[in-house]
Formats: sequence, C-alpha cells, structure tokens
Amino acid sequence: MSIIIGGCGSSGSSLLRQVLNRHSDVYIAPETHIFAKNPIYRDWEFAKELLFKRSVFGLKSSGLTLFTGFDLKHSDFKSIKVKSLSLDSFNGFTDELFRNVTAESGKAIWGEKTPNNIYHFPDILSQINSSQCIMTTRDPYDNIASLVNRGYSVSYSVSRYLLSNAFGLRTIDAPGLHLVKYEDLVNSPKSTLENLLSSLDLNLNLKYQSEMLKPGKASDDDGTQMNGWMLDESEEIQDTAVGRFDTLENKVKDRIRRACYKLQIKPEIVDKFGLKKNIKAVAKKLKYDYRGKGDLKDDCKWMKKELSKVRLKRSIRGYGQPFNNFPIEVI
Repeated sequence: MSIIIGGCGSSGSSLLRQVLNRHSDVYIAPETHIFAKNPIYRDWEFAKELLFKRSVFGLKSSGLTLFTGFDLKHSDFKSIKVKSLSLDSFNGFTDELFRNVTAESGKAIWGEKTPNNIYHFPDILSQINSSQCIMTTRDPYDNIASLVNRGYSVSYSVSRYLLSNAFGLRTIDAPGLHLVKYEDLVNSPKSTLENLLSSLDLNLNLKYQSEMLKPGKASDDDGTQMNGWMLDESEEIQDTAVGRFDTLENKVKDRIRRACYKLQIKPEIVDKFGLKKNIKAVAKKLKYDYRGKGDLKDDCKWMKKELSKVRLKRSIRGYGQPFNNFPIEVI
C-alpha cells in the first residue's frame, strides 16, 4: 500500500512529507524521481535497461524540472540495482524497492514525494497496486513568488506552476486522488490531516496522531530548507509564507501578473492531454483568486528571452520527452 505525493515545487509537498512521516504507520521516501518518468509506464522492458543511468542517455523526468535518472540515497535502496533487470514490471520494481525500508521502519505503508509525480497520477493509480496520490497545491501567486525567490526566472516559475497544476487537474476527481492546499495545511493543520487520513483508502483506517505536528526531521539526512524559503519544514508549522507574493517588490509583482496573463500552454498540448490552458483557468478550478493582467505594458521580449534560456538548457541536457516541442507559448 502506497501514498505518492506530487505538486509544483514550493507548493507544500515537502512539508506534507515531513508531517506524514511522523505517523507510526507511514514511511514517505525523499525525492527519488522514480515515478516521474514517462517510459517506465509505457515500456518497462526498455526502461529498466536505463534505470540507473545519470548521463544524457538516462531516463528524463516529465515536466520542466531537469532530472535524469533516479536518486536512491537511502542505503536500503542499493540492492535493487542487482535485482532490477530480473523484475518483469514496474509495480514489482517498486514493491521490491520499498520492501526493506518498510520492514526496517516497522511501517505498513510506503510512499514517495517528488514534485513531478504530478504528471503521472493516472499512471500511478492504474499501475501501482493499492496506491493513493496526493496533489499539493498553493495560491498561484504565492507559489510563483516562492519559486522566484529560489532563483528561478519569472517566466520559468509561471510556466512550471501552470504546467504542473494543469496536469494534476486531469485526475482531480479520480478515485484515489486527494487534494491538499498549502493554505489549509498551515492554517488548520490538525483538521486538514484528519480529513486527509480519513479519506485515504488504504484499508488501515489511519487516524490522526498528535506526533505528526511535533517538530523534527523525517530522517537525519533530510534537507528541510532550500535557499529562498522563509521556513524550515522540520520546525513547527507556521502560516507566515501565506501572502508571499505581497512581500515582493512592485516591479517583480508586475512581471508575475503580466506573465500569468501572457503565458499559456500550447493548444496542441491542451487538446492532447485535456488541460486547462492558462493560469486564470487553473486558478478558477482550484478556487484561487486570479489577479488580472497587471499594469505592466511591454512587448514581452523579456519573457521570450527567459523561455529561450529554458529551452536551450533543456536541449543541452537532451530533453525532448514527453513533449516534442516546448509546451509553453507567449500569446
């Protein structure tokens, strides 16, 4: 039985992992990027030959985050390299991968958190036995502001939020998919966790435990605060990052609003996957405010330049899948 967490970066997925890991029956692995690869769901015999390659020829993560291969830092993951070629399905691979860590921890449920899992919720729910998926989301402007403060460009940050959430929303009403809003988690952590645990269909009747909200790391090896984050996620939950957008300089806020209005997913990608096409549509579906066009009037050359750098970096790293062309355009 498994819980797979995904969402746009800086949407609260790391915080949720820390909290769930304090439950006596749940082990959630750090970011392995295992579930974020398109080929493993389409052609396992091909994919397993490339599982542990970290070069340009390795398996690429879906979405805009650049990550090739898997990150199996946990010591109990090492033996899977020997066994992987003999396993005849990806489901069997994940069972074997987490067998030791659940046995060692004495926990009945295993899980994993990588933001780009959000692109493969339909595959996970259909191919991984007894799986449940959690989509974390956050106010678009606060989420984008957090990404910008981590050092990403405005255009990349808006594109990443848009694409991640648009793909996640494909399965928003599917059995086994659970939505957790960052604002609910930090403003009402106890009730949010109670509702989440009661909705998880894992045949274990999980109950909220007070230890889940006690400060502390899920493991000693965890990094719990990235550059640009206001909070350390191993500390007591706080709501000070709500409203992050409003703390930015006016020039940056204007650029974010402008990019949220001008950037959209290309029509052919929207039609192929059945996606919401822009921030306005995503915000409406998730019941967040859309802040309009903004006051900035320009020719958008800065947006095109920022996206050109993203495309170049992806090309250098050998990224083409799952999209033959870059999926975001300036309208």
